[in-house]
Amino acid sequence: MARALNKPVHIALSANPTAVRKLVEVLVDHEDFQGMIINEEEATQFVTDNTVVIVTDVHRSEMIGTCGIEKVCETGGYRPS
Repeated sequence: MARALNKPVHIALSANPTAVRKLVEVLVDHEDFQGMIINEEEATQFVTDNTVVIVTDVHRSEMIGTCGIEKVCETGGYRPS
């Protein structure tokens, strides 16, 4: 949806994305996803006051990552307990 609205989109992956490794291998080489897949550290560079972060497939807060993206984005909204 964001791409249809010409908004910048990034997919930030943890350092060891074992569950989606094969999918990432395919997407990285696909022209529609060039430059879109980034790591946790790169993700922090894109955060602004207008950033929307959607965290998926996480059932424990410690799975969000190690770079502190959840702290960078602490301006409101849902926080896992």
